[in-house]
Amino acid sequence: MSIENKEEDVELKERLHNFERLLHGEGINGLIYKKILKTSNKYDKDKITKAIASKDVDLLRKASRYFYYKSGIYRRLVDYFANMYLMLYKITPKNGDKVKDKKFKMFHELVFDYTESVGIENFTDMAKVAITEGVFFGYQRKTDDKYTVQQLPTDYCRTIGKYPSGNYVVEFNLRFFNEFKFADDSVDKIAMVRMYPRDIVSAWAEYTTKGRDSSWYQIPEEFGMCFQVDEIGMPPLVGIFAELMELENYKQLQKIKTALDLVKIVIQKIPLQKDNNGVIDVAFEIEDSQAIHNNLISMLKNNNNIDGYTTPFDVDVLNLQDSKDSTDTNTVLKAEKTLFDEAMTSSNLGNAEGNVALTNSIKNDASWMWDLVKQYQRWVNNYINTFIADSKNYKFEFEVLPITWYNQSEWQDAYSKGATVGLSKMEYAISLGIKQATLRSKLIYERDYLEIDTLCVPMKTSYTQSGDEVGAQEKSESDLTSAGITTRETGSNDNRE
Repeated sequence: MSIENKEEDVELKERLHNFERLLHGEGINGLIYKKILKTSNKYDKDKITKAIASKDVDLLRKASRYFYYKSGIYRRLVDYFANMYLMLYKITPKNGDKVKDKKFKMFHELVFDYTESVGIENFTDMAKVAITEGVFFGYQRKTDDKYTVQQLPTDYCRTIGKYPSGNYVVEFNLRFFNEFKFADDSVDKIAMVRMYPRDIVSAWAEYTTKGRDSSWYQIPEEFGMCFQVDEIGMPPLVGIFAELMELENYKQLQKIKTALDLVKIVIQKIPLQKDNNGVIDVAFEIEDSQAIHNNLISMLKNNNNIDGYTTPFDVDVLNLQDSKDSTDTNTVLKAEKTLFDEAMTSSNLGNAEGNVALTNSIKNDASWMWDLVKQYQRWVNNYINTFIADSKNYKFEFEVLPITWYNQSEWQDAYSKGATVGLSKMEYAISLGIKQATLRSKLIYERDYLEIDTLCVPMKTSYTQSGDEVGAQEKSESDLTSAGITTRETGSNDNRE
């Protein structure tokens, strides 16, 4: 091609580009996917990575709260860990030789009244906070012989060490009442202050009147609670934050792909022609071409998934979509699996497609959560023996049974076998969900008042029948092996004369 022809070709393309730009005016909005993808994460990957490296606990706590409400997978993981243990417990006197003393009965009832009132099962709510924020701070309150635990704001609490009992020393920042802002200005701040324990309110009043120098108030050991997953109180699942953001990106890309699969663009081509001088140009004037384009857009305006474009250029379509329809779905599933792997737990918890190694994974998760349970157990033991019972003469041991939603039947079998050989029957009853505090009352009520033992006659089984009626109780078909089913169908085990 000669230099002259090249110059003519460049000039033609420039004229056609100018024509196309005038045709569409200022209304062109660019690529469609930019309209579809309008998401923004509050936290980016670099920000989270730097926070983990610098151990910026405050930022990571805020991010953890954000993901707990934004990500269904993250919330499911937190709830899974927090709700794992059934919090079935027993209380055993350490001084067994004094159970006949009159004072023992009094302290025994006080201890059980405490555990019933405070609601040991409420530990799961504390565990949710501890896993989400890395630590739970609370204040145990007593009103009219009723116990409750009030959560304290994590950002305004700290621990500076441990008591000889092993419990954490809890300090509360009194500036909370000055710095806290309600979303609704009509809320009375004084009313909010009065919701807090009296000793904290008194300390705040003293602080605001310059009666005390430090804003940090040490809560007495009797009331202050602190349960944390590590020594600095960092949220334990920070390792999956980056994967949570990646997963969100994959989902957005899949959303774009699905949307683009529905989008169609109707392209109409303005023909070209040569004038009398042999110059190639568009066949219509700009006004006529614009009218043709506007007519097309008018016909498509009621369909949001179809757009129109008018151009003098030849148009081709380059398909960037993978030929395998399942590619995007598989990518999201792989991202979800990576997320669970980073959390050191089985992805089958979120998407049950098999049970390989699931049992061992749950056992590992249970052992990890057990440390938090032991902290709570230590706190309760210290409280009942220091502030309720006379620990010098009547000491009690509060113990949470290691029963989870996933191993309850195994422990029931173990406790049942232990009871049959003369060991304690109490653990078996507790494993069935019967509270120790009501066990004795239930048995007395059923046997002495309702006389259930007399009125309820056991059904005849292989264990109660005698004489010619022998043989084991027939199993259900679901409990038989394939060989057993064949034996039953053929009747090969039937007695023959």
